[in-house]
Amino acid sequence: MFSSVLLFTFLALATLIYSQSLTGDRILIVLPSLNSKKNYSELFKILRDSNYKISLKTNKDKELKLVEFHEKTYDHAIFLCSDCNNVITQSIYFVVEYGAFLNKDIIVDFVKAGGNLVFAFDENISAVNRRIATEFGIKFQTKNSVLVDHTNYLQGDSQNNSDRSTIIAKNISENKYILSRDQNTKTEIYYKGIGHTISRESQLITPILKNSITACSVKVGDNENIKEKSSSDVLEGANLNLISVFQAKNNARVAFLGSTEMISDKFLTLKTSTNAYGNTNLLTDLIKWTFHERGVLKASEISHHKTGESEELSNYQVKDEIEYSVKLSQYVDGKWEAFDADDVQLEVRMIDPYIRTYLERVDLENSDSSLYKKNFILPDKYGVFKFNINYKRHGLSRLELIKVIPIHPLRHDEFPRFLSQAYPYYTSSILLLVGFLIFTAAGIFSSAFSKVSAPTKKLPYKFIFAGNRDEFFKRATKPVSFWDTENIKILAPLDMDPPLEERGTWLGLNESGRIAFLTNFREKSFTKADAKSRGVLVKNYLSNMPPVIEDAEKENVETEEYLQILSEKSEQFSGFNLVTVDLKTMKSHYVTNRNDEPVIEITDTELNGLSNSYLNCWPKVEEGKKMIEEILESSLTRDQLVEKLFDVLSNQDPFSEENPPDVDQLVNAINIPQFYFSSSKGKFEGYYGTRTSCVILVDTENIAHIYERAQTPEMQNIIGEFDSENIYHENNNYTIEHKMDLNINSNES
Repeated sequence: MFSSVLLFTFLALATLIYSQSLTGDRILIVLPSLNSKKNYSELFKILRDSNYKISLKTNKDKELKLVEFHEKTYDHAIFLCSDCNNVITQSIYFVVEYGAFLNKDIIVDFVKAGGNLVFAFDENISAVNRRIATEFGIKFQTKNSVLVDHTNYLQGDSQNNSDRSTIIAKNISENKYILSRDQNTKTEIYYKGIGHTISRESQLITPILKNSITACSVKVGDNENIKEKSSSDVLEGANLNLISVFQAKNNARVAFLGSTEMISDKFLTLKTSTNAYGNTNLLTDLIKWTFHERGVLKASEISHHKTGESEELSNYQVKDEIEYSVKLSQYVDGKWEAFDADDVQLEVRMIDPYIRTYLERVDLENSDSSLYKKNFILPDKYGVFKFNINYKRHGLSRLELIKVIPIHPLRHDEFPRFLSQAYPYYTSSILLLVGFLIFTAAGIFSSAFSKVSAPTKKLPYKFIFAGNRDEFFKRATKPVSFWDTENIKILAPLDMDPPLEERGTWLGLNESGRIAFLTNFREKSFTKADAKSRGVLVKNYLSNMPPVIEDAEKENVETEEYLQILSEKSEQFSGFNLVTVDLKTMKSHYVTNRNDEPVIEITDTELNGLSNSYLNCWPKVEEGKKMIEEILESSLTRDQLVEKLFDVLSNQDPFSEENPPDVDQLVNAINIPQFYFSSSKGKFEGYYGTRTSCVILVDTENIAHIYERAQTPEMQNIIGEFDSENIYHENNNYTIEHKMDLNINSNES
């Protein structure tokens, strides 16, 4: 009997001294030295009143540990060592920053394990502490910064005895889950220290105390010369925070204070206005919230069943009416209370939510919880669903409740004979059948049914090309000719304007059956400052070389490899369009560096057009294609076909003497008459227009014929003076003609 009474007394005593924290009562307090503990007697009193077991250690203590053998040695920690900045020692396993067994990564692991932390800093903040705060999305001001306020500051017994760096902060959070302050209560928080900013992207951080609009951050010693500082030297106003709290996804909590003095005895004992919310109230609320004495949610008695029944089933049928309910409690100052909110949502989701609805709160008499419930009809969709409550609010622990519920379809004998929702489909099927019969009968008995279209004439050419070169007249040019190359024959004109190593061409073919042609891409900014010459793209393709100089050691580059390299390095060039044709494989590709997909295979074997925009774009391209399609329908000799194509390339509509060329109309004219062009910045100016026209024909005998005709007097002179026996004069125009046997075996066209 006596032992039973003694045991009962012991258990009752243990209950009385138990901590109110839900996560434990062991607290580690880290100080710069043990002598500094005399400055925080009020803080220790607040902790002892909540029955916490306090351990005091310095930052250099060899026994300073938060985690040992993958277990927490403490439940909470308070760091009051702002200037602690041990020499970083490289060891085999980690970098030491606090004591012998404590660094930034271990502090993060402590939070991941559910530990709670309070950090208090001041203007002497060390680099170690700034790095720790950065891990949680909080950036403190640099060392030797201080907040000053010339309006709201601690008044001394004389003007000279006033400390304007001891500010009176009033811009406090209204979060009722963290602070017990009544909204009508006056706030007077004495604060001396630094400010910080928070990551705008983080949803885990809650500002508690913000800077006032009259306070700003300056270097220590500059608070008297604040008016002389530029705005770039001063961080001011409410963009700075004084106190912020962080709640991790596992509900571990961390508080950051920019002032150690605000929680010291000096500030906690300062007198405030009557009934004002002061430093002691704020510190008590912060400790209670951070150490899980308040703001913690708990769910119980989660239930779901069909409406009107009470049995909870493991699965339901589509369109069943369900009642879902859950009891929610909130932990406040050591006891559970009914949670009161009107924004608790339930989602019924597979991948995306099919139902999202607010739960209705029901008060329960003499209960420490509130009942939330909702009746709803399941979606007409079968599969594995989740009944999910994901409640996240600043100041409250995260609440995530998931129930996995299969929903099965109706059985085969539960469907109605005809579905009213399917009537539109029944009607459309019948109309489709009737329409098919009507059009079939009309076609069979129509006189046009017996008419058979004549087959399209197949031209004796594998490849046909017709194109103009529009360019400034002052650009030096060499007409079409065989290049002086050793390994492979190349037949192409040559751009003589760039330096020798960058000279290239806009058009050409080689004896292996490769053909390429290039246009610039018209845009507001014509060139890049460091762009490579675009003419080398055609030259290198015809020379079986890679498209850029830095890969020049590669030889005999196949078309696929050439296109792959160009797609990776196309941004080295200004805007361009490039078409490559390989008559051996009968494959052609369109390449541009102004498209998300730089290389596109041209699968259409019919007619395609290209100008200074994307493939088959611009009115003049479409008009030219129509004119050439009419020509290809006729039976023509090679000479007749060449002259017909040159006629298309000479079409200057809509330009005339009455309607001279205009830059905005260049998209409409196939052949551009000479006009004086000047860019807005004066970088490009001079006479501009169509200088030459070119036609390439590759017949079924693998013989390539290339014709280049001058379209301007200056090109007449260049071609006319060119030393070639293949020049002839036709329609008052000099035309140069070459032919080349191709070493290919393909017979496709």
